[in-house]
Amino acid sequence: MVVDGLGEAVANKIVEERSKKPFYCIEDFANRGKVNQTTLDKLRQLGIFKDLPESAQMSLF
Repeated sequence: MVVDGLGEAVANKIVEERSKKPFYCIEDFANRGKVNQTTLDKLRQLGIFKDLPESAQMSLF
């Protein structure tokens, strides 16, 4: 699959970070993978994140 705006360097960084440990939220994915907001939005539209929460913060309500 090709995602417009996702360069090879970023894709390699995502794979590298994923091999260290799984991503626990989208925020973690963006930070460790060095993914910009535009690319995150495209990945969301493609349903890539499925049930991955936005952040690690727990909701109290």
